[in-house]
Amino acid sequence: GRLTKADILGRSGHVDLGSIDAWNELGQMTGLREVKESIKAMVDVVNENDKREREGKKPRALTLNRLFLGNPGTGKTTVAELYGRILRRVGLLSKGEVVMKKASDFVGSAVGQSEERTRSILQAAEGCVLVIDEAYGLSPHRGGGTGNGGGMNDPYREG
Repeated sequence: GRLTKADILGRSGHVDLGSIDAWNELGQMTGLREVKESIKAMVDVVNENDKREREGKKPRALTLNRLFLGNPGTGKTTVAELYGRILRRVGLLSKGEVVMKKASDFVGSAVGQSEERTRSILQAAEGCVLVIDEAYGLSPHRGGGTGNGGGMNDPYREG
């Protein structure tokens, strides 16, 4: 037969956070109020966009980028893994795995190498959550601290 609206638009219906194991695991973690509120707000937009698309309206913009800050051992990687699983379950990521990288993985030892490394990392992380440990090392204004490229001036790193 005939194609239906559901065939074209895909999964329909309200996303219930309570039915997502990763959300329930996150809920059992102490603190993280802002993280939990951010995820709730994101899912609210997903639910609203589902309704808007079915009504023929333009969906609201949604960014998936998050910055998890904290001292070593505070659960940032665990939260990122749960976040990836939630995004996957909600249908916003095709894979949902976590790809761990350090700032130094992005920085080349010669001018222009950083662009090639970054492009390769982003391609490998497509559909996943990319975690950049010590990301402050990518800022040309924070002294670098990556150990790669030393004081070399790499325009891509500064961009």
